[in-house]
Amino acid sequence: DFECLATALGLSAGPSRFGFTIGIAGSEQRTFGVEELVSEEELVVKPISRLAGGCPSISGASILADGQVVLILDPLKLGF
Repeated sequence: DFECLATALGLSAGPSRFGFTIGIAGSEQRTFGVEELVSEEELVVKPISRLAGGCPSISGASILADGQVVLILDPLKLGF
């Protein structure tokens, strides 16, 4: 069983079809449900706390190989 990531972010979503597990501080882990897995990539994450001050669940950002900017969520601050 897993928690719906879209619901945690206050978004509407269809049924979760995939689950993925995130390791958090130490041995704690959470499994989130998502509608679609797009890709898996290794990223260099840059902190953006000053720019995302109004959204505490965003901990950083990264730039993908195709130039897209992606936001990195902090699972400890998603409010589960």
